Formats: sequence, structure tokens, C-alpha cells
Amino acid sequence: GAPGLVVIAGTGSICCGINARGKRFCAGGWGPIAGDEGGGAWLARRALRAIAYASDGRGPETLLTEFACNYFHCTTADDLTTAIYAPTITNERIAGFGKDVVEAAKRKDEIAMEIVSDGGTELGRAAAAVIRHLQLERERFQIAYVGGVFKSSGEMILKPLRVEVARVAPNAYFAPPHFSPAVAAARMARERINHIALAV
Repeated sequence: GAPGLVVIAGTGSICCGINARGKRFCAGGWGPIAGDEGGGAWLARRALRAIAYASDGRGPETLLTEFACNYFHCTTADDLTTAIYAPTITNERIAGFGKDVVEAAKRKDEIAMEIVSDGGTELGRAAAAVIRHLQLERERFQIAYVGGVFKSSGEMILKPLRVEVARVAPNAYFAPPHFSPAVAAARMARERINHIALAV
């Protein structure tokens, strides 16, 4: 069959691929503690760190502070220390703030724009690792992208992702998942994510 990759960025993130010989490999999918770079929870955590820096005077002011207070129902940034560590807060709830990070980036907040761009770069590095492992550098193949982060951020995250991929596989092309290699890779990603979830 034809080679292909899929990059998934939702709450978490993972990249999986398959080559013409049927060999499969995944990069990422390490969960919120050790990975998930470029996923919604990762974007949110990066943003919360930037908000903490801004509140302390260790970093520049950012629109993310206002967005976080609205999202977590806080009056001030100081209240976030209580809100984000509440027993009822889940990783999915944290990840939901990722959409606000993207919205702040669309409004040209420099900190948010940097976070989203970094997310795309990290997803590209995961894809590059899969490409090298499967020896696809000279092949022409599809890279599919799926997940809420891509839907909300579009080119803001796709552009740096493409840059990283082009460095190792200039013949690769991006498209929504339609072909069987992408579907197969998506199933691989789901299996790996489920395996990690069961192990936790």
C-alpha cells in the first residue's frame, strides 16, 4: 500500500505513520505529563504559565489573562491559583482553554501567537521523527491532520508544522484524511492512546 502519516491534535497529540512495506511507527502520545505537545491541554498549560509570569512581573502582559479569568470564572489572575487546582478540574477542562489561546492568537496577542506557533513546530517535529524512522524522506505521501486544534487554529498551526516537515520530506503533502493509509494510521494512534490510558 501507499505510505502515509496522520497528525492528531485534540486534547492531546500524536503522529503515526506507515510506509509502503507496512512498517508502522508513532511519535508523541505520551499524555499530559510527559508530552502532548501541540494539543489543546499543552497550549492551555503554556498559556497559564505565561499568565503566571505576567501576573508576577516576570513576563509581558497578555490578553490570555483576561481570557483565562473568563474561562475559569475568576475575578483576578491571583484567583486562578485556586481555580486551576480545584479537585473538579480535569485535563479535558484545562484543554478546553486551548480554544481561547487560539482566539487570543487570532487577536494578535504576541504571547498567544508564539504558543500556537510553537505547538505547530512541535507537531512538525513529531511528524519528522516518524518520517525518518519509516525512511520516507524521499517519498511522496500524504500527511493527514485531524483534531479540534487544527479546526480552530488552521494555518496558524499548520504553517510551522509544514516548515518542519519540509526540512526532512519536501515531497510530502498535507490534506484532510481520505486515503486508507491515513485511516490506518489514525487507528494506530487510537490504539496507542488507549494503551496509555489503560496503563495510567
